[in-house]
Amino acid sequence: MVKWRRVPRTAAPVQGGTGWDRNCAGKISNMDPKSETITTPLDANAERLLDLDEVARLLGGISTRSVRRLIARGDLPPPVKVLSAPRLYTSDVRTYLDGLKEKRTALVRRRERRET
Repeated sequence: MVKWRRVPRTAAPVQGGTGWDRNCAGKISNMDPKSETITTPLDANAERLLDLDEVARLLGGISTRSVRRLIARGDLPPPVKVLSAPRLYTSDVRTYLDGLKEKRTALVRRRERRET
């Protein structure tokens, strides 16, 4: 999801096609005051906790209430509470989306079988 890289401390955020570049948008970790760079994660597949707003955006801009409904129905796993704020792992959201793709593929195959 988010690619991280070493960014010079004096560099301004790079503006991309859809707003601020996620590589530079305030993701600061392991900042050493003596260093001239900011260390950021490099692994795009790093496991991350997402708040319900981020999950809603990843699921196509649905409402956070719809995300809560998906959790209540059991389509998404129960969230992890971080200081009483519900969070979901990126892998949980990816698994849900992969399941939707599999359902769609199975439906298309069934329709093709009926037509032949």
